[in-house]
Amino acid sequence: MFILNELLNPTMKVGWNYFDLRFGIMSKNNFCVVNKKTLIIALVALWSTMQFWLYYTGGIRPAGDTGRYIGAAEILLSGHLPLTGKAMSYLAYDGIVAIFIGLGWGQMGVILFQVLMSGIAAYTLYLLSTHLYDWRAGFVAAFLYIGFPDIQKWNYYILTESLFITTIILTTYVILVTKGWQRIIIGGLLVVLATLMRPNGFIVPMALSLYVLLVFWHEGRRRLVAGILVTAVIALAMASLWIGEMLSKERVLSHYIDGTVIWGHPESAVRMPGKAPDCTHAKNSALLEIACFAMAKPLYLIELAGMKLFYFFLLARPYYSMPHNTVILLYLLPVYSLTIISWIRGRKEFVKWAFPAIIILLQAIVVSLTFADWDSRHLQVVLPLIFHFASGGAVWLMDIVTKNKEKLV
Repeated sequence: MFILNELLNPTMKVGWNYFDLRFGIMSKNNFCVVNKKTLIIALVALWSTMQFWLYYTGGIRPAGDTGRYIGAAEILLSGHLPLTGKAMSYLAYDGIVAIFIGLGWGQMGVILFQVLMSGIAAYTLYLLSTHLYDWRAGFVAAFLYIGFPDIQKWNYYILTESLFITTIILTTYVILVTKGWQRIIIGGLLVVLATLMRPNGFIVPMALSLYVLLVFWHEGRRRLVAGILVTAVIALAMASLWIGEMLSKERVLSHYIDGTVIWGHPESAVRMPGKAPDCTHAKNSALLEIACFAMAKPLYLIELAGMKLFYFFLLARPYYSMPHNTVILLYLLPVYSLTIISWIRGRKEFVKWAFPAIIILLQAIVVSLTFADWDSRHLQVVLPLIFHFASGGAVWLMDIVTKNKEKLV
């Protein structure tokens, strides 16, 4: 509700005026509150145009996994849990789909909800970047998010990506910006929602746990950190069976043997030297099988992980058209450069922004251990967080340009 209240009554407590005084934002250009409101209106217009264009050109888009979610939703509506396959790994999304089917709104209801939530996510990203940097950063981050069709297109699929992206943005805002009960209750609910949204949703609670440890360590509470780490190791050992089952369902070991880099694209596979190691003694545990394989072929696995990370961050794909890949690279290369600048300049205050950076890092680790996806969705779910950091680098660049102009006057 606090986000909706901010959306309906934009007080901007972190403040336009505060950051205007702190940074002296482009005073010669007279970027007053009226200009800021005009830019927000422009963002709303861009978002509306993007949503209309995507729906007009593709409507509700079919996907291979859509039937899984519809089927699981119908099982939920019958009063049972969807226990077959990987359905329980998507329980939150199945539940959301079930609500709209139960209301009689069908797939269109799910799509409209996803579109609405993407708009809320865009404004939340604006608030988040405004909080960490200033209002110009908020505009840049929201513009990058709204103006990238490869992200916005997920609003029109019955797939988890759209709401997972939204949930990550909302969770990051709550954890970094809010205080007191809002952070604990709403943040906790959002973390649970993200965890149950899709199999790799565990990166959100794991990122939060690491972030809390980082804060405690920074505050000098080293013994508490040590105790939590010991507890975490025990909990991880207890969860190894669940982790092994999840890895087994994803056929991770088979992908290692096949050299899979991009799922569904054997042309990009890395050739494994020699024969696959004999790990039959560890066949009862997927984790032990993977450990056996890693010990037998460490250099091969490092090469394989490196190629996965390359395609993960590249976002472009060999089978995309040349114009598509060109637009992606022209879009992302400056974004990555500005993100690196932002991290370097903010390194002394890393505790204030580490949470979204940890989410990005964990997602990259997951991809390095599994595979890059066919349609680049694995990067796209965390790309808004990268846009958030890039906006800080953009503000730094704006300030340099402004100072140089003032010197010339």
